[in-house]
Formats: sequence, C-alpha cells, structure tokens
Amino acid sequence: MLVHFILGLSIFTLVTGDCSIPTLPKDGFFMTCGTLTGSICQIFCRYTNKVLIKKCAANGTWVGDTFDCTDDDDDDCEKSLKAPANGSIVGACNKNYGSVCVFKCNTGFDLVGSAQVYCLGQWTTSEPTCVKAGATNSTVKCSALNPPANGHLDGRCYQGSPVGSVCNFVCSSGYTLVGSSSSICLANGQWSAWAPSCNKPSTTKAPDNNSKCSSVKDVENGRLKGDCQPGIKTRTQ
Repeated sequence: MLVHFILGLSIFTLVTGDCSIPTLPKDGFFMTCGTLTGSICQIFCRYTNKVLIKKCAANGTWVGDTFDCTDDDDDDCEKSLKAPANGSIVGACNKNYGSVCVFKCNTGFDLVGSAQVYCLGQWTTSEPTCVKAGATNSTVKCSALNPPANGHLDGRCYQGSPVGSVCNFVCSSGYTLVGSSSSICLANGQWSAWAPSCNKPSTTKAPDNNSKCSSVKDVENGRLKGDCQPGIKTRTQ
C-alpha cells in the first residue's frame, strides 16, 4: 500500500510492507522509508542535521536503537570496521551513526557473513570473512532475485547463482532507489539483501520548514493516518 503525505505543495510517499512505519522522533522528518524486508528508513533531524537510518529485518522489526534527534555524539559506533583478509571495503566506511559498510571478497574467495554492516549506535553485526572458494560447500547456490518495480537487475542474479555472485539493482530513469543497491550470494545460500524499491520523487516545490506530520499510525479499514499541523492534508490509497 502506498501512503501519500501532502506537505504544502509536495507529496511524499511511504511504501508499506513487512515492517510497520516507525514513529518519528521530535524534530525528525522522513527522507525515504521503505518497509519491505531489507529496506531502509531514513529520518532527517531538523536542528542537529543528523540522518538516522533503520533497516527492516526479516522478522518484521526494525534493526537499531530508537530514533533520537538530540545532539549526542555517543550515537556513533565505538570502533571503525576493517576489511577482511582477502577482501576489501567498497566505498566509504566510517563509524558515524547511520553509516553503512559494504564488503566484498577477492576473486577466488567466498564471503561468509553479512556483506552490509550498519552503524546504529553499535554495529549491526561483525565484519564478514573471506574464505577460499571451495572451502565452503561448493554446491550451495542462491535462488533468482526479482527486479524492483520500475527498475532492473544487473550482474549475476539468476537461479543457481554461485556463492560470491553480485547482483546490482538499477532504477529506471526518473526513479530513486530506496534500500540496498546490490546483493551478494552468501555461503549459506541466501542473498545479503532483498530487492529495494524504486520510488518516483516529487518534482514539486519543497514544503516550508514549519510544515510537518509528526507521526503515522494505523486506523480502521487498513488505512494509515498522519498527525499533521493545521492546514496540512493527508491522502491514502
């Protein structure tokens, strides 16, 4: 179900699915928020300029601490992560709250563990390891991944993909990717991330800073309702 919030002249879309929509902290606003398993919910803090991130876990709960927009450096992770032996870290990786570290293994090595680790006050899991190809069960294969709506797959994403295969998610022109941009076939036969969503961004004028919807909650008949300041309307479909 899609939930649209009309803030001034801008329409913001939430994609509902496996996790419930999280409660906004004081002075926090949704940037993007997919609620399907593996999706990311980002909240921007107006006064501290922090970007808070949670991930929707397979059990229908959000991974990480309660969102908090207070100015507190203690939300950062205690130590930086390091690249595994026979592997590397893809892109930037720091210990700031909301950071994500992506790992990959060198050719001839299989990744064991999670390919993506998030800093949510503490790391969501430890660094993965890279083991020599064949050291794990070489018969392990991953199932085919489905492309996101309004997007396509690029890479080794097919049925029977071997351990270590990388599948990239690409959104069609004019759509914004919400969630993981890639997934790796792990040694347990599972993909490290499910397909993200490709959302159509608003092309209208951004809302005034004083416009906000403070919370989202379930109501009868399956619709969702946002608590907004006077003069701001919500619409569901």
